Amino acid sequence: MTTLRRVRAISVVALGVITACGSTSRGSGSPSTGVVTISSRAGTLSGMTFGETLVLAGFVQAADGTQPVCDIQTMGACEVIRCTTESADAGAPMSDAGAARTQRSAGTITVSGGGRSIELVPGANNTYTARPEMGQLFPAGTMLTIEATGDSNGVPSFSALLRMPSSIVLTAPLFNPTAPTTIPRNAPLALSWTGGTASKVRVELGSTPNASVRCIFDAAAGNGIVPADALAAISPGDGLVVIAAADVRDQRVGEFSVSLSASSSDLNGGAARARFQ
Repeated sequence: MTTLRRVRAISVVALGVITACGSTSRGSGSPSTGVVTISSRAGTLSGMTFGETLVLAGFVQAADGTQPVCDIQTMGACEVIRCTTESADAGAPMSDAGAARTQRSAGTITVSGGGRSIELVPGANNTYTARPEMGQLFPAGTMLTIEATGDSNGVPSFSALLRMPSSIVLTAPLFNPTAPTTIPRNAPLALSWTGGTASKVRVELGSTPNASVRCIFDAAAGNGIVPADALAAISPGDGLVVIAAADVRDQRVGEFSVSLSASSSDLNGGAARARFQ
């Protein structure tokens, strides 16, 4: 598997983790959630220059009487999110945070900007196939328009604007492109990067849908630290790390809390596999 295909596969898994326990919206409290993300990656591997634009989308609707229960603990620039799903009637936690959730469609989703566009069409099971395009279709500074036609049996129509941020280049840690990178859970994780001075840097780490760490740093600072106490909340095992400059908007669409984001990174950042120990 080429590096671009590997990173693409990791990004699709990350989308599943995000929608399984609610959107990335801070304090949304909605049991029905959705995500639309546009990511741009570029870099040099083995002397060759690569670039890719990837659009992902997904929406899940909770069953009647089901609500997410999330404990959010703030630690500096980071939040530790622990989520379960409970029945509003019985109050008994379900065994799976993804249980009692149904995939829903928002109709055709079109992302456009700078004279380019990418379209996502839902399949018969209301899921969206990731749409990759070679090259950076939306350069830094491009104003992006997201438009969803809506579905009468799912997510209503909506639109939003995002600006593609300037890319960051992750300088530490350097993730292994072929195997999970070990991240100790008993020590702070120091991050450093260059670029992306006009945006934020979003970091998400986790090994299960029920517990994750989310941090937002000022890109201009060039560095950030994920506290050891935050990492300790992540379950041991293989998981994901997502690091990118990002423009994020949270939007309420009917009963759905939808997180929309445009992100930019080098090939070493973006999304990577990790082994939390």
